Amino acid sequence: MAFGIAIVFIVTSIIPCMGQRIDNIGDIKNTDFGNTNDVIQTNKGEIHNAPYPDEFLDQFQIIWNKGIAVGPPDLLAQSFKPSENMLTRIELLVGKIGTPTDNLSISIRSSLDGPDITSISLPPEKIPTDKDWIEFDFENILVNISQTYYIVFTPWGAGMVYIWWGYDNHNFDSYANGESWLYTNGEWSTEDFAIKDWCFKTYACHFSNPPYTPHSPYGPTVGLTWTPYSYYTNTTDPDGDDIRYGWDWNGDNTVDEWTTEFYPSGATANISHSWNTSGTYNVKVKAEDMYGAQSDFSSVLVVVMSNDPPCTPYSPSGPTVGLTWTPYSYYTNTTDPDGDDIRYGWDWNGDNTVDEWTTEFYPSGATANISHSWNTSGTYNVKVKAEDMYGAQSDFSSAKKVVIVASDNDPPEKPDAPTGTIFCKIGISYSYSASTTDPDGDQIYYMFDWDDGTNSEWTGPYNTEQTISMSHIWDVKGTYQIKVKAKDEHGEESEWSDPLPITMPKNKLINTPVLRFLDRHSHIFPLLKHLLEL
Repeated sequence: MAFGIAIVFIVTSIIPCMGQRIDNIGDIKNTDFGNTNDVIQTNKGEIHNAPYPDEFLDQFQIIWNKGIAVGPPDLLAQSFKPSENMLTRIELLVGKIGTPTDNLSISIRSSLDGPDITSISLPPEKIPTDKDWIEFDFENILVNISQTYYIVFTPWGAGMVYIWWGYDNHNFDSYANGESWLYTNGEWSTEDFAIKDWCFKTYACHFSNPPYTPHSPYGPTVGLTWTPYSYYTNTTDPDGDDIRYGWDWNGDNTVDEWTTEFYPSGATANISHSWNTSGTYNVKVKAEDMYGAQSDFSSVLVVVMSNDPPCTPYSPSGPTVGLTWTPYSYYTNTTDPDGDDIRYGWDWNGDNTVDEWTTEFYPSGATANISHSWNTSGTYNVKVKAEDMYGAQSDFSSAKKVVIVASDNDPPEKPDAPTGTIFCKIGISYSYSASTTDPDGDQIYYMFDWDDGTNSEWTGPYNTEQTISMSHIWDVKGTYQIKVKAKDEHGEESEWSDPLPITMPKNKLINTPVLRFLDRHSHIFPLLKHLLEL
């Protein structure tokens, strides 16, 4: 057959639509194009299970106004340029004439006269009489991004029975990344051909080959703890993707740290790391491309770190109460396992941050001292840590509580003896009251000593001269001396009050009007009732 094509259908009404890469495939698959009597939609009879969840509609030309039938030995083709590296399937707007008995084959080539990269054939019954989008789902193939490829339309058998629909307006380029082709008289041509572009859709996804295993890290193999050292590696990615590197600093085949940036394929990456404990470390590295594909770990670089940190220092010794703007001396010491000299970092406010380092290094085990003053009254938790001459640090010591009061601050006055019930029974709660005055008008906290080995702990704050009450239960019979003391908001404390004697009688209480009167007016006759020992 010398010339096996025929124009079989023309539509005068079109809606221009062309382009590339549609991530939401549903936006294009069920859309009408052309005359309202000729609805184009995806053939639902062919279900495609995409092997990759990120498959998308890549290249397409979906407007039509003409269909052309072709028969052997003539062929049709459409060129396109993929935007991703894996082609998963295609759809073509095709139809048939009559009842053909031979298959329609579709193949992908990298050149028109070259071999098929992949191909698939559909039997006649899969091709509709009316035009429809038909899926040709071949094995996924790797392609080069932006390289030209060809969809080749090959009818088998005799006669012009298979139709491919396209667009014939040469004044409008319906697909800019390719064009239609006709094979006739033994050669391919695109000149003066009736169709500008065939109707097609290509689907794609990104296939990421993992980077090659990186070179073994290189950098120092001997060092000191707490000292940062730089390490380097590099590798290439077969897809040319950018790469980041995951470092395993202790040889447990787990990434401990990823580089913060992605490097171009083949570029050398570097990272800084320090170890806090002496020992031998097997350092390895792996690569990951920007799509998450990972290499194996590299071979090992053996790194030996020496120098252990000092032992945790003793809790500081020194004054526990002081005045603002007044310097006080504090002391501590510790030892270093390697015998290194040590300096000390002092945390003056208990926030686990060194506020001040000693200006000198002390021999291991020697006592270090430092002077410090506070400018604001308050309670401070003073701690200290040690650092050797190579930067290895200990943990913080336990805290020493230091109360600092204003240098012009006066403590609250000594409270009066508590008032309340003096003849009591075990197992019953009794309430006792107290008050005092602060000369500076500061707010006041109170603490009761119940004389049974317990106290109320500090409660407050209360206003100066405000009477406060607290309750307590005694469990053992006997006589108790209740006291109370006060402290102001700056932490400065008063003296203990005089005691209030109370009795948990060992004998049954004598319920007489006199005793009831004495109990209600204990503040008048405390000594008498103490002598009665009721």
